[in-house]
Amino acid sequence: MTILRLFRDGSRIEFGKGHLDRCSVYLARPNQAKVPAHEAESLVRLERLAHASSPQGLYNDFIVIYNRATHEPQPYVFDLIHAIARVYGEHSFEVEVALALLYAEMVAIERRHRSRPGVKRHRRLGVHQVLVEGYSAQAAVAFSKGKATEHVVAACAARGF
Repeated sequence: MTILRLFRDGSRIEFGKGHLDRCSVYLARPNQAKVPAHEAESLVRLERLAHASSPQGLYNDFIVIYNRATHEPQPYVFDLIHAIARVYGEHSFEVEVALALLYAEMVAIERRHRSRPGVKRHRRLGVHQVLVEGYSAQAAVAFSKGKATEHVVAACAARGF
């Protein structure tokens, strides 16, 4: 396991062995079993946070992170996430974990599919649907599940990205 980020409560985000490769993302909490991060869970976190803060502001902060996601994790991005999350007051830790997980998931996606440009747009589409369009996390996941890449690309283009 490669530790990507250690949080103040002892939680950590790691890359580990997944079903197909060694770049699956895991969230390990103190005194709890390590669990793989999934898109649906990440979107549920954002959905909850959207009720506590500005969904558009949260989306704008996600875009800052989205634009920095490549096939290699960069420690400075986790520091940037920490700085961004501080403005969310009592929800700062939850925002930090949510954005850090999304960033790690996008890095993993880019690692898996380096030959296919734009694969992380699937994640942006889901985040956009939850935070900007008001979809539930489950509806956002269902929207693109099993769809051809061309369908997702067209949906992204219709939304201006």
